[in-house]
Amino acid sequence: MKASTQSDKTKRPILKIKIIMYQNHYLYNIKNRIVMNLQATKMELIEMLISTKKAAVLKKIRTILEEEQGSLTEEDYKIIDARRERHSQGESQSFSWQEAKQKIQNR
Repeated sequence: MKASTQSDKTKRPILKIKIIMYQNHYLYNIKNRIVMNLQATKMELIEMLISTKKAAVLKKIRTILEEEQGSLTEEDYKIIDARRERHSQGESQSFSWQEAKQKIQNR
């Protein structure tokens, strides 16, 4: 029986994998395609931000992040307004910070 060699089989491409350790997060570069976890993505973006010299890029990124942080939907505002209305009419219960803290600690 003939021993099989690579030429006998269909040739598989050899993947070159580069693994980089950056602040305890692994970045995997497979044929220039980055596959990484969320923390690694953040680290890469931070490096890109630091190295950019374009104010317009920074302005766009700031706008995107600010929109994300303060984005409530119309439905969210309706819920908040309804709860505020119930509270102002005395239909809901409220607690001081100390009362709320005590309830949480007693759980």
